Amino acid sequence: MRELELIEIKRTISELNTKLDELSDSIRKTARKQQECAEVKVNGTPLAYMAGALMGGFLVGYLLSRGKS
Repeated sequence: MRELELIEIKRTISELNTKLDELSDSIRKTARKQQECAEVKVNGTPLAYMAGALMGGFLVGYLLSRGKS
């Protein structure tokens, strides 16, 4: 009985490992596609994205400084 439980646990762990590997590959592919898309957008208008990041930084800094007063 104990041996059957161990075999079942090992089989379940193996199946979960396989599913985890598949999900990891899927996430990696999705992240790579998103990165490529973002790079294309930024390469198209780099000045606009830098200005947006600068303004976002100012806004976050302002909001954080307001909270400390």
